Order: sequence, then structure tokens, then C-alpha cells
Amino acid sequence: MQFRGCGTALVTPFRQDGSIDESALRHLVEWQVEAGIDFLVPCGTTGETPTLSHDEWLQVIDTTIEVVAGRVPIVAGATSNSTQDAVEKAKELAARAGVNGILTASPYYNKPTQRASTVTSEPSLKRWTSQSFSTTSRAAPARTSSPARWHDWPRSRT
Repeated sequence: MQFRGCGTALVTPFRQDGSIDESALRHLVEWQVEAGIDFLVPCGTTGETPTLSHDEWLQVIDTTIEVVAGRVPIVAGATSNSTQDAVEKAKELAARAGVNGILTASPYYNKPTQRASTVTSEPSLKRWTSQSFSTTSRAAPARTSSPARWHDWPRSRT
């Protein structure tokens, strides 16, 4: 699958009590699809993902999959401040029906070395899925992959 066009990194709506507002999430996803978005990114790096429990993370992704119903691709976020957690999330997403790609980021705030960053990088994720995307967090700009390193990674040509 090739990803083209514009994708939305979805925010996760919450209720006043801190729980996920699933109704609002369903409305948001449907609105994005109806408006013609090319793909959706639930649990990306929009800011709230670190506050979600594992069950809430899956709830957001599964709700998105259900509402989308195959109409647009889904690139699910597997980000974490823990490299091991990010790797486990990526493995779990790779086996999940309805997820067409995986988004990862270097562990935010920790500023890992370039070598440590490659564990959650696109080439590492190719072991579990054919579609993965890597990004860096603005919170950890001191040690991101160098342009030479990124240059070696395969890219889709659009």
C-alpha cells in the first residue's frame, strides 16, 4: 500500500472525568473520512498518547478501525517514552487487522543516542510490517538520526 495525500494525526477527545470520549472520537473520525482525508493517524504524536493506558491506546485505535471500516488507510501510533514499550506496541499493531501502517518516534524527552533510536526506526520495524513511518519529537532534538542515516532508509516515491 502506498500512502499519498494528506493524513490527520487525530487528537484523542476526553471527558471531564479524564476518560476517553468515544462518541466524540467516532464523530471526529467519521467527519475526517467524509471530508476526504487520505489516511488517519490515531495515537500519533499529538501530545496525549503518553497519558493513555494500554487499554485506552487500543480503544482509540480499535474505535478508529471500526469507524473507518476500510474506507481510508490507518497509520497507528506506536510511540512511547520507553523503547521496549514502543517495540512491543509496534509488534501488536503489526498483527492487528485494519492497521495499514505504524508510526514511531524516538523516545521523547530521553534524547536517546542515534544507535538506540534505530531500535524503533523504520528499518527495525520492517521485521513486523511492510509499512512504517518514523518521526522525531521536537522535545528531543539534540539526538535525532542524522541526514546520512535517514538517507539510507528506503522511501516511497510519490
